[in-house]
Amino acid sequence: MQETQEIIHFTPAALHKVTELLSTAEAGMDGFRLEIYDGGCSGKSYETKVDNYKDNDLVQNSHSMKFYIDPKSAIYLNGMMLDCDEDGEFKFTNPNASSCCDCGKSFSIEQ
Repeated sequence: MQETQEIIHFTPAALHKVTELLSTAEAGMDGFRLEIYDGGCSGKSYETKVDNYKDNDLVQNSHSMKFYIDPKSAIYLNGMMLDCDEDGEFKFTNPNASSCCDCGKSFSIEQ
């Protein structure tokens, strides 16, 4: 397990939501995954879920919780702020994104 320095920053609202999700997770699920995949209306999308460690994951230990990030996603997530709105939806502020869609769940990167 490779621990990493802080890649993602969290607001108190996001930490509260992650704590809530982890408290109701299936037995054995011990961390929270933040991931990027190809797709969405802007080209790349965020995925968040309660999950387990996978080979090669970077592990960010923050606020007594484990956050799992695959190395490919870490490039796009470095410096991102995770927030949570009043409806319990995650909001992403990503300094690496050149543009974002209106729903805020996908983004593009200038190459």
